[in-house]
Amino acid sequence: MTSSSVASGQNATFSFNVRAPLASGLHLIQFVPVIEGVQALRNNDMQFAVRNNYNYQFVSAVNPPPTMTGGSTTTVNVVLKNTGSSTWYNDTEYAADPVNKRPMRLAIINSDGTNFYPNDSTWYSNTRIKMTSSSVASGQNATFSFNVRAPLASGLHLIQFVPVIEGVQALRDINMMYAVRVE
Repeated sequence: MTSSSVASGQNATFSFNVRAPLASGLHLIQFVPVIEGVQALRNNDMQFAVRNNYNYQFVSAVNPPPTMTGGSTTTVNVVLKNTGSSTWYNDTEYAADPVNKRPMRLAIINSDGTNFYPNDSTWYSNTRIKMTSSSVASGQNATFSFNVRAPLASGLHLIQFVPVIEGVQALRDINMMYAVRVE
């Protein structure tokens, strides 16, 4: 409450900050006034809703070649459109504000996919690919430009991935993958 006291018939003002939850979906905040140590006042269904939504649409890709030599590298590009209501951030934005700006990355979801890890700065780890774009608002496109190194073992190899908001959620799996025959 912003005033020290409120007489009968007067209005009380409560000013406070709220931070949207990181998890997507509709979140309700409900509250009732309380006189601490005495009683809760009548519930007048005071509430407000906060929606945090992460979603995407595949736009385009520059695929690796269908056949590669073991250990060779190539650059891949994936473009996704942010169709949710929450902004996406890259690793640089996250480093500047790790509480409010969780990074958007591509998560490798199959064990063979980790064999494509080139150990360079386009990947965060052998299971995460960094977003190249800095921040991507709803309706904008995000670019993931990253290198892949063909596994050393010959045969058909797959790299499968889904977008993730780190520490929040994986987005829906639409079967994004590349198949590469290593010779």
